[in-house]
Amino acid sequence: MRAAPRSSACASLACMLSAVAWAQALEPSAAPSVIPGSVQAAGRHHAIVTVGAFGRYAVTAHSRQGVSLQLTDRMGGPGPVRGRAGEEDGRLDVFLDRGTYRLAVEGHPAARGEAVLAVGPFVELHAARAPQLPRQPFAGGYWPLPTDRV
Repeated sequence: MRAAPRSSACASLACMLSAVAWAQALEPSAAPSVIPGSVQAAGRHHAIVTVGAFGRYAVTAHSRQGVSLQLTDRMGGPGPVRGRAGEEDGRLDVFLDRGTYRLAVEGHPAARGEAVLAVGPFVELHAARAPQLPRQPFAGGYWPLPTDRV
């Protein structure tokens, strides 16, 4: 049996290393982000929202005059517009899967200053604790729940 040529082994190693780097870049624990974090409040601008794990997120904008937000998903297309340009800042409460999304930000043409963009996960403030099952069998030597149905 012949040994593989050195260039083939190096190519395989490079391919494995790039796969590991790609997996680390898409790590589920990565915090959600918006790039750029702020845009001009006047006119129409775009940003990229990146989410590391499935969940419910709030995408918000803060400006002095008010900007509208619209999130575009690659599978679902453009979503609803929230907020009103020149009157009220937008806020999107959405379920997002891991990946990237396009955020359209639109302000009044005469608006001044910047709109600060942010994305954050929802956190349950008053979550009830899940009931805990006993870890030991009852005195009769059997478990309280049937184990034959898996």
